[in-house]
Amino acid sequence: MYEINNNELGSILRLAHSSMASMIYLLIFTHMSKALIYGLVFESAQWVWWSGFIIFLVLIVLRFLGYVLP
Repeated sequence: MYEINNNELGSILRLAHSSMASMIYLLIFTHMSKALIYGLVFESAQWVWWSGFIIFLVLIVLRFLGYVLP
């Protein structure tokens, strides 16, 4: 909290961090949608989609824990 309250750019740092954290989910969702559309054509890309989906689920769990634990 020191960085936010006692620093000139603390609120900007907090805003940038929360905005980029939300942007990550938008980019991952867009990437998964594209992989789903193109991955259905190529059977060899199926493991790539599943690994991305697992990473997406891990990020959701981490975000939930980061919201609940503090």
